[in-house]
Amino acid sequence: MLTALTPSSRQLQKIAAEILEESGFGRFDDSINRCDANETAVFARSLEYVFKTLIETRYIDLKADVLFPVNREVPAGAESYVSRIYDYAGSAIIGNMLADDLPTVELVAAEQTNRIVPIINGYAYTVLDAFKAALSGINPSVLKPKIAKRTMLNKVEQICAFGDTNYSVRGALNNASVDLMLAGGELTGNWLDTGTGATMLADLHLIGNNSAVNTNGIWSADTMIFPINLWAKITTMPYSQYDATPVLKKFLESSPYIKNVEVWPLLNLADAGGDGGRIVAYKRDEEVIRQIVSQDFTQLPPQYRNFKIAVPCYMLHGGIDILQPAAMTYADGLGD
Repeated sequence: MLTALTPSSRQLQKIAAEILEESGFGRFDDSINRCDANETAVFARSLEYVFKTLIETRYIDLKADVLFPVNREVPAGAESYVSRIYDYAGSAIIGNMLADDLPTVELVAAEQTNRIVPIINGYAYTVLDAFKAALSGINPSVLKPKIAKRTMLNKVEQICAFGDTNYSVRGALNNASVDLMLAGGELTGNWLDTGTGATMLADLHLIGNNSAVNTNGIWSADTMIFPINLWAKITTMPYSQYDATPVLKKFLESSPYIKNVEVWPLLNLADAGGDGGRIVAYKRDEEVIRQIVSQDFTQLPPQYRNFKIAVPCYMLHGGIDILQPAAMTYADGLGD
């Protein structure tokens, strides 16, 4: 009978040791089956393959430009802007055409003033960084502008949501003139604890119809945005044990007004207490709500300081201008 000539693991180790020693990677210590610590590191690095493609860390999607119509009418250099909303007063009567005491009508204008604020950051790199980029493939003059723009748009996202009271800039999620509906009041209780398909659907209709009911149909919402936990609930919760249709689909099929739905993580802690989610229903129209951008993300020419290259960046932003709060509704307490 022939014996298989398959080398044992011990023999393989010995062969590997000889190859390593001949190749100059280090002496294999047969007693402990390992190279010296520093020699192991050299060997390990020599077998590493570094991908040329850089993988970027993912962050939440920026939604402000999608949710709120952008207005770029305000020129760069303006420190504030004024929005005028016109109304009228007066009436007409049935009367004598020869009469002199005709009822008159009046034009009534309301103004609201908002600030334009600069949002700033920048980036820098050295001459040496440019040489390093040739070796590493990581070019700061390409990557850092992207980071500067992203971080600036993160700030814009926060401003569009909550404004900034220190600079008198308004946001979309905390306007005192917008009607607020509460769980346990106009709405049922907490969806996450006691919500059923039927109660959630009823609440969604109350929120979606609220503007039309309050204004006798003059204004009606067409968009609803949700915090993540409530979005997850209504997109997966079946309407009933006899109807597997998700609550959200059921709502969109039956709502006379709401046609657009979005999820926005900044709503997760947007309620009045700052510790729970808020649903917002509104008409996505520039007559109702608009985001004021006076100057988009801009990089100034590079500034050379000895071996350092600095690039200042800025935007000019006016927050959120809510012109018709009656066309909006907030709903709190459904996911606390």
